[in-house]
Amino acid sequence: MKQRSSRPLVVAVVLALFTHQGTASAATKDRYDVGEAVNAFSLKALNPTEAGTAWLRLDEYVGDHAKTPKKAVLLTFFATYCEPCKREMPFLAELYKEYKDKGLLIASITIDKEDKDIEIAKTLAQKHGVTFPVVSDRFNIVAKRYFISKLPCVYLVAADGKVAMVNVGYSDDISKKLLSEIRARLGEPLDGPIPEALAKHMNHGK
Repeated sequence: MKQRSSRPLVVAVVLALFTHQGTASAATKDRYDVGEAVNAFSLKALNPTEAGTAWLRLDEYVGDHAKTPKKAVLLTFFATYCEPCKREMPFLAELYKEYKDKGLLIASITIDKEDKDIEIAKTLAQKHGVTFPVVSDRFNIVAKRYFISKLPCVYLVAADGKVAMVNVGYSDDISKKLLSEIRARLGEPLDGPIPEALAKHMNHGK
């Protein structure tokens, strides 16, 4: 009797192992790494009048085909139940005012799912005079692509569409870290004085 080859079975087992390992790796990933290219996305703005746009389309600002290229795009994922996220909004509003004409774009992405919470996010933006896009990711499609598992989560995306900095969770020095990274991307002096409008919000007056 001719012996049946076991090679197809071995190949199938090996492929299954690689597939399982790849799935496990993706499941445990909690952020993009520095140097990784991010996914483009399009989300509707909650503050179109203030932001001057009804939609945020990331690939309009970074990457090879950017129509309005920016030197850096700061993406902040937040939710209305995240107290540190809400505390940082006034700082981000002033940061944008200070550097928007020098090549910076900021976008806040709320992952709130309920209408009442999305409305609170809109109200917070109005309260703090936010003029950058605040967009809604109600179904968390973008959040999943960006591996959001903990808030706050901040990505600084460079002009080429790759991650220049990522910060997951809250720390007292995050405002200083953001300012330094943004200045570096915009070609601003790193040791220059901190504008008063920003300083009063950094470390929440500490």
